[in-house]
Amino acid sequence: MKTRTLLLATAGIAVTTAGAAGAVTAMRASAVAEQVSALGQQLRDGEVRVSGLQHEKGLLKSKGRFEVAVQPGCDAAEADATPVKAVIEYELSHFGLPNAPVRFTLSARPGGELGAQLKESLGDRPLVSAQGSAGRDGAVEATLAMPELAMRDGTGSLKIAASSGRFAMAASTLAFDWSTDRATVRDGEGAYEVRGVRLGVNLADTKLGTGTSKLEIQHVDTPALQMEGLALSSDAALRGEFLDAGFSSTVKKVTVSDESLTDLALDLSAKGLHAKSWETLVRVGTESCGFQGMTRAETAEARDAARTLLVRGLSVAVSRLAAAGPEGAFKGELELGLEASGERTTSLPPTLAKQAFARGRVEMTGRLLDEAQREQLVSGGFAVERGKALVASFDFARGALSLNGAPDRTGIADSLQAALTGVDTMLAETLAGSVGDSRAPRAAAAAPAAPARAPVKVGLPF
Repeated sequence: MKTRTLLLATAGIAVTTAGAAGAVTAMRASAVAEQVSALGQQLRDGEVRVSGLQHEKGLLKSKGRFEVAVQPGCDAAEADATPVKAVIEYELSHFGLPNAPVRFTLSARPGGELGAQLKESLGDRPLVSAQGSAGRDGAVEATLAMPELAMRDGTGSLKIAASSGRFAMAASTLAFDWSTDRATVRDGEGAYEVRGVRLGVNLADTKLGTGTSKLEIQHVDTPALQMEGLALSSDAALRGEFLDAGFSSTVKKVTVSDESLTDLALDLSAKGLHAKSWETLVRVGTESCGFQGMTRAETAEARDAARTLLVRGLSVAVSRLAAAGPEGAFKGELELGLEASGERTTSLPPTLAKQAFARGRVEMTGRLLDEAQREQLVSGGFAVERGKALVASFDFARGALSLNGAPDRTGIADSLQAALTGVDTMLAETLAGSVGDSRAPRAAAAAPAAPARAPVKVGLPF
């Protein structure tokens, strides 16, 4: 089993164990199977299946076990297509009082190839263990633990220090964090190590996937580069019928071949996405493995959703891009988007030539450019000098372009407008058809209703 597959499999079992902690407290055998299976429907890449359920209910204590199989996603490589299996065992301590909490312990032991790979490292210990309590209202809190893992395959090896985390779930909210001190992968080309790893997820709505997440790594060491203070964060929230999402990455210091950059930052955002249309595209894309082999009904559904998404407008932005080094500093921002078309109906195709807008700004200080390069940009009207900084900005909307606050006289705007008009023609052909797909064959419309689906996440990919 490849290192990447091993890590994903281990993570899959850890997440499934956390979900099972909430499911087993229902104390009904059927509820355990239903709730853990529902967890699989929330995973975008793969599926969780439950089998071999055994549940012994007692007056003060109950216990049981079942097997989960984390199925690979449809785009998994052939070498990674084997399901990862684990046996979940649990014990519940409950009192007869109506409002008394249920205390539980739970453990997961891997089977199959993963179990064989980790047998020497784990011995008789479980891969993941959990203990916590649950209220009769369904709220669950638990601590999770994983022992040190080590494996070797020829010249390659993997070692992950003991890790721990917490899990809390109530109604539609979920909080999860996990941390480990060190993880090291070695192969014939060198060593790859991360230290001080912490993952945190806080979902405001588990059905939609809205909320925040953050991954922090204190130190990254590879044969090519070293990084200090890496932080990746994301957020997603509903604003009325629209979805706003953002992604941010910062690095305090990165070193490549003895050359260092500091205070690197990249912020990305997407705002104003029509949530229902985005949900449809995510669902169809997931069920068809990346829009491959769609039925006629799915094709019509995806086309209607894409058309509505574009007509209603959206924006995608690089709101911050920054870095500093011995020769100077750089920072910039860029926003691309579509204004709402203003049409009362979404049956008409989008008109990018009218809707499209873009704006951006770049500022450089220090010696990043020599004098000849600076003079060429300034004399050509592509940048202006402001103190010791060189600044370039542009603004484009409804066919009009300005560079550094002055109207464009280079003809770039005409070229952009011609290109957008060409894209509009292509989109009109691709997205042709009224909402509901009046052009689709009647047989597709008369097809049996699809089985009920779990809600599709429109926000964070968790």
